[in-house]
Amino acid sequence: WNKQDRDRVCSASWDGSVKIWDSQAGCSIQDYRLNSQVVYAAAWSPLHSFLCASVASVGGEGTLHVCDTRMNHPVQTVPVQSGELLAMDWCKHSDDRIV
Repeated sequence: WNKQDRDRVCSASWDGSVKIWDSQAGCSIQDYRLNSQVVYAAAWSPLHSFLCASVASVGGEGTLHVCDTRMNHPVQTVPVQSGELLAMDWCKHSDDRIV
């Protein structure tokens, strides 16, 4: 769930996508096809505002993707390792770091 916009939810999927959902309408409003393999985790940035919201995700390709929800493509893609990345989260002590 997005803490500032409580009608928005992000989800990670086995089809290699990250989706942004409108919980009131019950439908996907954005779909990022980021991986050819499974996406294991996705999370909203704690820096979210109504003008700019970022979602980060990791998956089976060993890559971290950061998407700005105003765009339909990743704003940053970082190859982290050769192999799966199973989990990630935004750092609670520094708003611009992902662990």
